[in-house]
Amino acid sequence: MAHIVLYPGEIEDAQARGQSLAHLEILDSNHYGGARAKCRAADTATCDHGYKPLDCVSYPFFPEILEAADGKAGRVTVAKGLGCPIQGREIPFHARFVRDLWRRLAQRRPAVAAWIRSLSLSSTDAFDPEPYDPF
Repeated sequence: MAHIVLYPGEIEDAQARGQSLAHLEILDSNHYGGARAKCRAADTATCDHGYKPLDCVSYPFFPEILEAADGKAGRVTVAKGLGCPIQGREIPFHARFVRDLWRRLAQRRPAVAAWIRSLSLSSTDAFDPEPYDPF
């Protein structure tokens, strides 16, 4: 993925905890209600000892909400970026961990669930050429 997306309120949450965001260059402060950023960390493993966005923690997975046909609340699942050579079946524990993180967040914060729904994984834009595959 050419960029990092931050869910609505993620930047403010990190700042409230006193975590550094100095390594993140904000490219769009209102990307579907969240933000889009570029990582400028010298040490990407530790984010220069700053905040690690949930998008980075989640890689190579990204959440999506599958809507129920009966009108009930959708189910959070994950899709895997095709740019990562690791097969989803090789990292099932990470997939489950990521899915559960996003599921809990979407349940606690309706704005995050709405944000996830607003992002399309089936089509990409010129800024993000990596397609996703449902996992």
